[in-house]
Amino acid sequence: MNSATYHRDIVERLSFNRVAGTADCERAADLIEAEVKSLGGTVIREDFTFEYFVIDRAFFKVVEPYEKEYTVTGIGYSGDLCGTFPFKYVERALPFEMEDTDGAFVLVNHLDGDQYKPVVNSGAVGFMTPSGKW
Repeated sequence: MNSATYHRDIVERLSFNRVAGTADCERAADLIEAEVKSLGGTVIREDFTFEYFVIDRAFFKVVEPYEKEYTVTGIGYSGDLCGTFPFKYVERALPFEMEDTDGAFVLVNHLDGDQYKPVVNSGAVGFMTPSGKW
C-alpha cells in the first residue's frame, strides 16, 4: 500500500463525528490505538475530565408564512433563544454578507472555522447551518 492510499484509508476510517466524551470519540481512540499497535508502537491512554454540554432538545420553529417546528442539532453553550426574529440567509458568512444582521437569526449555508467568530460577533441573535454538526 503506498503512502497516499494508506493516509486516505486512515482518514476514511476516522471520517465520522467524534465529539469529546461520546462513544464515537472512544471508537476513534480505539481505531487510532489499533493502528499504532499494528505499526509496533505503544499506546498509553490517560483519563481526564472536562466540562461539556448536554442538549436535551433543540428545535427551530417557523411561524410565517406557515407554522412548522424543525428538530436541529444544538451547539454547546449556546443557550436558549425565545422570541420572534427577522430571518436572514447568507451564503458563506463573508463580511459584506454579515452586514445588517443585528437582531436577526441567520442561516449560514457554509460555515467553517474561519467564519465562525465573525458570525458570533456579527450582532445576530443566533445562527444555524444546514451543513453538518457544529
